[in-house]
Amino acid sequence: MTKRMFAKTLVACILCLIMLGQTLIVFAEPIIEFNGGRYTREEFMERYGRFNMFLDGNLVTAEQIFDLFAVTLLDEYRLTEEEVEQWIYDFHYNGGISQVEMQLLHYTNLERARAGVPPLQLCPTLSMAARFKAEEMAELRYFDHISPVYGNPQNISLELFGIEDFRSENLTRRLTRPRVAFDLVQSWLGSPGHRANMLDPDHRYLGVGIVENVMGMGVNYDGTPILDRYATLGVQKFR
Repeated sequence: MTKRMFAKTLVACILCLIMLGQTLIVFAEPIIEFNGGRYTREEFMERYGRFNMFLDGNLVTAEQIFDLFAVTLLDEYRLTEEEVEQWIYDFHYNGGISQVEMQLLHYTNLERARAGVPPLQLCPTLSMAARFKAEEMAELRYFDHISPVYGNPQNISLELFGIEDFRSENLTRRLTRPRVAFDLVQSWLGSPGHRANMLDPDHRYLGVGIVENVMGMGVNYDGTPILDRYATLGVQKFR
């Protein structure tokens, strides 16, 4: 009886620890990236709480600025330098840029040719950043330019892969189809902002990242979610 009670107690403790770990993730402290620095609410108020700030011509408080731009960064998921090196090694060991990602470059340049702008050159390092972004979205089950781990879009490119001249990023998610790369490009063409990024004549280099067969993250072209179907996540990064 004692052993049985001990086993039940141990299981209960493990479950409590798991639940506590999930709670800590959910209630991780929000952080704001501002003027080149990263601040908690307390640090931001101490630094900027005494100053008048304006947003679109309107006077706003430091607390309002924090609430508007703060993100909850899950620092426990940040990769160490050794883990980044291992990720890069695995990327190359598993074939590097995939065939479907090369097709994404091809269809992108096809559209640029139709628009009369120069083709983009493939940047392998930028492609690693794009693949990392796609994999992170699939792993952490989110879809946004703001990473819950690294914050603003340029941070993955800069912090993990040393890319200082990152300019813009396109994201999309679609149901997995036979012509994956073509389908992703068509989805970007249908959005004015994404289309502008893709056809920007000032962009010179492209990084591409695709993760296929992600269950539960698919959406139709009208934006309605399809939770029980496999989806493809696509990322373009430009410099």
